[in-house]
Amino acid sequence: MVLEAGVARGTESIPDPVALRYAVLVYLAVLPIGHIWALPVNGAVATLSDVFLALVLLAGAVDLVRMIPDYLVRRGEPVLLLPSLRSFHVAALLFVALSAWVALSGTWGFHPDYALTKGAAYAALGLGALGIVWCGAPWGRAADAWLIGTAICVIVTWILVLVPGPLRERMVFRAGSIRGLPVPRLSGPFLHPTMFGDYLVVSGALLWSRWKALRHVLGVWAAVGAWALGVTLFFTVSSAWLAGGVLLAVIGLLTMRQREGRLSIPVNRPGPVILVAGGVAIATMTLVGLLMPMGYSVGSLSVSASGIRPAIWASAWQAVLESPLAGVGASPYLAEAADPLTGSGAESLWDAHSLYLSLVGQFGVVGLALFLGAVAILVRALIREGTTRRHAALLAALFAVAVHGVTVASEDFRHVWALLGLVGLAGVPEWAQGRWWKAEIERRGGAESDAAREDPGAETA
Repeated sequence: MVLEAGVARGTESIPDPVALRYAVLVYLAVLPIGHIWALPVNGAVATLSDVFLALVLLAGAVDLVRMIPDYLVRRGEPVLLLPSLRSFHVAALLFVALSAWVALSGTWGFHPDYALTKGAAYAALGLGALGIVWCGAPWGRAADAWLIGTAICVIVTWILVLVPGPLRERMVFRAGSIRGLPVPRLSGPFLHPTMFGDYLVVSGALLWSRWKALRHVLGVWAAVGAWALGVTLFFTVSSAWLAGGVLLAVIGLLTMRQREGRLSIPVNRPGPVILVAGGVAIATMTLVGLLMPMGYSVGSLSVSASGIRPAIWASAWQAVLESPLAGVGASPYLAEAADPLTGSGAESLWDAHSLYLSLVGQFGVVGLALFLGAVAILVRALIREGTTRRHAALLAALFAVAVHGVTVASEDFRHVWALLGLVGLAGVPEWAQGRWWKAEIERRGGAESDAAREDPGAETA
């Protein structure tokens, strides 16, 4: 029972959801590396990370059963939720509705088993995000668990790439729309460099949100970790550079506003300006490289990019026109296009290579509205909750992922759904984080002294 701000109660005995909390922290830490073990299921892909997601759901069910007797004792009393939690519950209902709609799409689509699997997966991911919100962990601890997972993922990736072994080829990606690179593209434990890069961009936003606290604890190693993350993202050579450029530009603008109180060009502190200019340049060049076929030759080195996305989008749009309201049903492929790099002219099957085209093509305007509506509710709640650095970092991460979503079908990315859970957790104010189940709920005014002790990563942005 989480009470409204300003509502005080006497003694409460709601159990601590300790099982859910630790299950969530472990899930956030193993989320990336768990992708290294993948198994095809009805056209979809299950990973070891999904096993830990199932443990989160199990822990949540166990803790819910423990709490039911207390709620039954107070069944005549209203259960008052914090505004941010009410918003997340509405968003969770939309996510559940989306999962049901996806599963139902098998009745008019061509892949009913795939639709059922996809619907169940979305339900699990949505409930997993709700579990993150209700785990009772302070937001900083959850973000740190994510960053620990990032550190493990980056370290393991480079060890397996640099040391010969059976898993070395699993860490690199030798196909794709770019050919002739002198070094392999890193996909890490993920199936594709685009997924790996998108995860690293979100991690970069969380690292920025926790920078003051981590620098205080880790010293120079915090900077080493930041550079390692950036170098790893560089070697993905993926569309995630678009998201990375957007994130750099947004961080530069936020830093500029924090230092100057307004958006200006400080001559004596060029760092934010460099971030903005560099981010815009990276995003622009990446977008051009994704949309236009290109070829470069320097000596014996010849690098080419197919620029196939416009052809894929045109084909996926035909699926949208075929059934705009309900979509054509869940399908692993939504487009047909010939890869110019093969030279054969034969068409191959592709996913939509766009989050928005993928959703509207498979699940129609209904599916797109359910997904975007839920995310919009979370963003609105986050904006209304405050302007701390963690809020700004999460909004920056969501914006970067949304822009990247134009060029990649990211609705299946596990880390995007976990990010939505962190967004909901960040909406819980400091006075209520990590202790809503305790014996006494403090008044908001009386808890302001506690808010002063909030973690260093929550300073205003």
